[in-house]
Amino acid sequence: SLMEILSKLKNLVSKPLKIAVKSEGRILFLDPAEITAVEAQRNHSLLRCPSGAYLLRESLSSLAEKLRVYGFIRIHRSVLVNVSSIQEI
Repeated sequence: SLMEILSKLKNLVSKPLKIAVKSEGRILFLDPAEITAVEAQRNHSLLRCPSGAYLLRESLSSLAEKLRVYGFIRIHRSVLVNVSSIQEI
């Protein structure tokens, strides 16, 4: 139990607080908690946030690995969802 708590704390400390997203010639830094879902769009990924949608040139598989520590799960082959944004099933 104590080892579990320590490993979770280590993950919290080691993960970055923001994710860099290149959009329209700018680099935005998004808080992963603001991202509600990620959708595959051919060879791009679309990040959905309340502030807007951002298209990244990155595969959904690589984003799934990066976002797993933030509570994202794959619910379909083309969709990742932030578990903390789910209100009802």
